[in-house]
Amino acid sequence: MRVSVEIEMVVWDVAADTANITIRNTGGVNVTITSISLKETYPGAPWVPDTSTDATGWVNIGENKVFVWDGSAVYDLLPATSYAIQIDYASIYDTQYLGETP
Repeated sequence: MRVSVEIEMVVWDVAADTANITIRNTGGVNVTITSISLKETYPGAPWVPDTSTDATGWVNIGENKVFVWDGSAVYDLLPATSYAIQIDYASIYDTQYLGETP
């Protein structure tokens, strides 16, 4: 079982302090995005997480979905600045055994 997600595209809105992030599930199981964090790329920069409903949710195998990181209440995006994005995700699955006991 392979778990893998990729960031396909980021559309920045510096005026609104948001980023629309397209995430594709390239793995073999469905995944739940539990948070999206963003930080500037200088050493020691703090991560700014977003766990709102716009930044979390389900992505099925082979599909992509747009999530919105919204820092407007706590962070100012700056033009011509380098940022790193971190995606936290989980896979929830059940395993069953069918058969006879010895």
